Amino acid sequence: VGRLIPKGVTVSGVVIERDDALTGGMLLQGRADTRSALLSFADALDSSELLQGVEVPLDQLAVDVDLEFSLEFPFSLKP
Repeated sequence: VGRLIPKGVTVSGVVIERDDALTGGMLLQGRADTRSALLSFADALDSSELLQGVEVPLDQLAVDVDLEFSLEFPFSLKP
């Protein structure tokens, strides 16, 4: 996940909950300088082979700059 973070995005918290050895859910919290940076981050995460269903809640896009975010999504590891 670290290599997917674009300039202008800071991740301040990560929570991982595993359902079993290969699947689970992830919560990322942080701050983005701009709406565009946050959307780029979400797109990069969703394009990853391990992550799926990454969506930015609409209420987190209400402002253009200095956005706090909280993204929840499932993950799946390959055996």
